[in-house]
Amino acid sequence: MLNHWEALEHQAMQEQWSYAQFLLALCETEVERRWSQRLKRSLNEAQLPSAKTLATFDWSHLKDFNPAPLMQLTTDSGWLKRAENCLMFGPSGVGKTHLACAVARATVELGYRTKFFAATALVQTLQHAKRQLYQVRLMNPRIVGR
Repeated sequence: MLNHWEALEHQAMQEQWSYAQFLLALCETEVERRWSQRLKRSLNEAQLPSAKTLATFDWSHLKDFNPAPLMQLTTDSGWLKRAENCLMFGPSGVGKTHLACAVARATVELGYRTKFFAATALVQTLQHAKRQLYQVRLMNPRIVGR
């Protein structure tokens, strides 16, 4: 708030805002800043390829695919709250990874945490964790210890 109050005060004086309007604008600016920082931090943690979004996906090669159910996953977090899975199947090169990354990015934007792994890297990480006897902690980072 310290960085924005003077500019907002100037605007408030010019537009003759009430004290309540000024305070609301200042608080909204801070909320937006915090959300933006949280989103940036979460996307960084997720390690998603930045170019893989629904907006950048080429749908033209999927003639028989109905994207509506997939789009619903990106706006409705009910499936996440119910701990349901989203499985994508198809031949090589049709865009499964791109779509999975796009769904993951949307879930981050809904306020959830996610993490991108290539399948081989995930299997190797789990095998290493099993050998080192810390697989449980790896699968649930909130478990403290060891």
